[in-house]
Amino acid sequence: MQRNREALDAKVASQRPSLMERMSVEAARDKARAAALRAMGSTLQEVYGGGSGNGGGGSAGNNTEKWLQSALSDGLLDAEEVEYLKLTQPNLTMPAGFNEKAY
Repeated sequence: MQRNREALDAKVASQRPSLMERMSVEAARDKARAAALRAMGSTLQEVYGGGSGNGGGGSAGNNTEKWLQSALSDGLLDAEEVEYLKLTQPNLTMPAGFNEKAY
């Protein structure tokens, strides 16, 4: 029975992914999430009129505040996404009346 247990442990250990393999999966997941959030942020800016595209309505700070306020009021952003926007766009100002504790 002891030998069976040792053989089973050795088999499990040989099939277990290494730390480097696990970390590469985590890094790839984080990169994909960041890319998705960047794309979503650009799309939200275009949809709500804060971007510089054809239907965007300009790039003034007030327009930035409008698209962000609209996205927040529609419940399109969760707490992690709001934090990501704050970190990646330091010139972005949160709209007046933004409740930090709600996120």
